[in-house]
Amino acid sequence: REMVLRVQRRPFGRVLSGFDRADAAEALLGSLLFGIPMFVEGGTGEVGTFLATTPFFFLGTLAFALLTVVGILYVADIQDVRVRNPILGVIPRKLLGVVAVAAVTAAVMMTAWGRVDWAAEPWVATCDVAVAFFPMAIGSALGDILPGS
Repeated sequence: REMVLRVQRRPFGRVLSGFDRADAAEALLGSLLFGIPMFVEGGTGEVGTFLATTPFFFLGTLAFALLTVVGILYVADIQDVRVRNPILGVIPRKLLGVVAVAAVTAAVMMTAWGRVDWAAEPWVATCDVAVAFFPMAIGSALGDILPGS
């Protein structure tokens, strides 16, 4: 049965599982492609400031971002993505990798480009990074699973 599942062709003919250096590089590229506009756009700070005043919407933004990534990876059927050897028996490696790449890239780039001030307003900075993280997570997921990767 395992052999049939490995050989069986799906939408683009590849079965994806796990998360390695190549996946991280693809996720980083997708994350940057979707994220750079967020770094230079002033609206990112405005939305971040709003989220800082409404923690419910901040949590909702993070939850919706995570659900969107799960949808892209496991529901949209763009590629056949399978969960193998999840971390702690529950957390898919690909999901964690894609989300981690987007989150770290958002925090580093927003900080490096002076879009957030961690010393003055750490909560607002966190919310600003969350706003940039949302599209970057989508780009990260797409970059990791699109055909040819």
